[in-house]
Amino acid sequence: MLIGVLCLISVLGLFTVLGLGLFSTHGAFGWAAAIGTALVLGACHVHLSVQGFRIRRAARARGLPEWVGFQSIKFIRRVRPFLFMGWASLAVVAALGLAVDPASCPAWVHGLSAGLAVGLNLGTLFVAWASTIAQGRLWRSLRDTRSLSP
Repeated sequence: MLIGVLCLISVLGLFTVLGLGLFSTHGAFGWAAAIGTALVLGACHVHLSVQGFRIRRAARARGLPEWVGFQSIKFIRRVRPFLFMGWASLAVVAALGLAVDPASCPAWVHGLSAGLAVGLNLGTLFVAWASTIAQGRLWRSLRDTRSLSP
């Protein structure tokens, strides 16, 4: 879904560059995609943080070693720089989109930065997905230790 919206924004941007007068539509879809992507990245951060808190609390309650709780912190620390780079790339693309003027900033700079931001954010979502899977495995192993306890 997100890829389809980004392709639509790219086509509208190409029409704008060709002078077909669709700048307001491209801008509206662009802002919607930027805000939507930022919200998805924020939801990933909140989910990983809450899940990490639950894992640390469950490990402490079951008397498991301290490294189990620290393992969940490691997953959050692995994702956090990617999330912040994703948010920063969205801000750069939006700023370059506002500055698109043939005299000061050519349109291809905005298009190139948007392409790089899409690639970076897809990589960020992959890293967040991998960390979520790893945290889920850790949570399932904690849940299984509860069923094994007397």
